Amino acid sequence: FFTSDKEKQFKHLWQSAAVVFGLIIVLFLFKSSFSFSGMGDGRYLQMEGGQQFVDALKKQREQMYSSDLWRSGLFVALVAGALWLSIKNKVSNTVAVILVGVLMVTDLFMIDRKYVNTENFVSARQVDIPFDPTAADTFILEDTTHFRVYEMQGRLQGRTSYFHKAVGGYSAVRPRKADQLFTYHVETRIDSILNNLDQKDMTVKAKIPALDMLNVKYVLLQANNGEAIPVTNPSANGNAWFVKTVKSVTTPDEEMKSLGNLDSKNVAVVNKTNFPDAVAETSFTADSTATIKLIDYKPNYLKYKSSNNNNGLAVFSEVYYANGWNAYIDGKEAPHFEANYLLRAMKVPAGQHTIEFKFEPQVVKTGSTIALFSSIGMVLLLLGAGYWKFRKSKQSQFDNSGSLKI
Repeated sequence: FFTSDKEKQFKHLWQSAAVVFGLIIVLFLFKSSFSFSGMGDGRYLQMEGGQQFVDALKKQREQMYSSDLWRSGLFVALVAGALWLSIKNKVSNTVAVILVGVLMVTDLFMIDRKYVNTENFVSARQVDIPFDPTAADTFILEDTTHFRVYEMQGRLQGRTSYFHKAVGGYSAVRPRKADQLFTYHVETRIDSILNNLDQKDMTVKAKIPALDMLNVKYVLLQANNGEAIPVTNPSANGNAWFVKTVKSVTTPDEEMKSLGNLDSKNVAVVNKTNFPDAVAETSFTADSTATIKLIDYKPNYLKYKSSNNNNGLAVFSEVYYANGWNAYIDGKEAPHFEANYLLRAMKVPAGQHTIEFKFEPQVVKTGSTIALFSSIGMVLLLLGAGYWKFRKSKQSQFDNSGSLKI
């Protein structure tokens, strides 16, 4: 723009300004042809007084539309004015560019303030502690064992997950089987849970095998006043247990249906189509002294101590995920398989043993190896380039010194 002569500058300026102003005027004159309706207006119309609310909403949208057009016209005029001052040599080209830049930043700032303003910022305490514990949370937190909590108002609860190991987690991303299990065997039995509460000691009397095998020890209900009430599930299986029998099925549907009235403390359901070796033995001796305890818990590492007089089959209240989780008995890798549609299971020899689950996905190992060799290659390349440049510099000095001697 500034490289052409003044006459061309003025011509380009007024033509550009005229086009933009013309577009703004057209949009302003034809604003009555727009409906200013929103995608969610139909939902508002179903509310009491919904039509009046939607009409007011449309009026506000029209006012915002008009004000934005006026704002755009003002900034176009100011930018054109700054460039016109430059053309008339009232200000230098540098000053004109600075003025245009300031106007651009101001425009962006005004738009951004509509979406992020002082009301969107919260105190540091609110960020560090987003939720205040309720009486129910305090009661549950007094239990220091490993267990899960089920929030009946919805599994995907960030608040519940903040204080407890919520069975639904804090993210919508989860194994599909876990979602299917809860949809089929828990959410269809909510009425059974509510209608079978021991009001005296606030415990769940209804038998929900899915909750038991997922080690859901507490269920959070909501009272009529909105207050959360903790209810204890005394039949939760714990973190791991030995079973006596393996029930063999052939399809996922059959496996899912078998969980409805399953005695999960004594019976494990295994799909023999996927794990034929796991059902080679269907009966195990599990005496009352057999124990298996969780002694270390991390997101990518689990450690158990087992003690049993006979070879047994242990079920773990953890989601089976073959792509990364490896099982070890006394430091040696051991096979494990899926049981009860969702959980992990493995055969444990008699005696006292240390059982570990480690998350070791091959893709991470491969990526780490590639990153390591890439880093080594980059270092070698830099060292080689430095050495080559050093040799070239020495050779140049030698050639120069030789020419001086001649």
